[in-house]
Amino acid sequence: MTDAAIAANVPDSTFPQQIEVTFILRLTVDDQFDRDYWLETGTDKVTLDAIADVTDILLDNLNPALETVNGLTYEQIKQAMADREV
Repeated sequence: MTDAAIAANVPDSTFPQQIEVTFILRLTVDDQFDRDYWLETGTDKVTLDAIADVTDILLDNLNPALETVNGLTYEQIKQAMADREV
């Protein structure tokens, strides 16, 4: 049984692969303006502005093959931000 369990935990070495990485940020905000930047009013849902900024930071600094953030593709994020600026 032990050998089977160890074999089942061996990572797949076929690439490219899609992986999911989850970050949980714990922030202290000093006022409502800061809170509203990170979270939609009255919810615990991350705002589009925060998603766009974090996405830009990742793409600028780490250059991963980033496919989605919170279920949105980078193209969807860029389009949503462009729609907001109109």
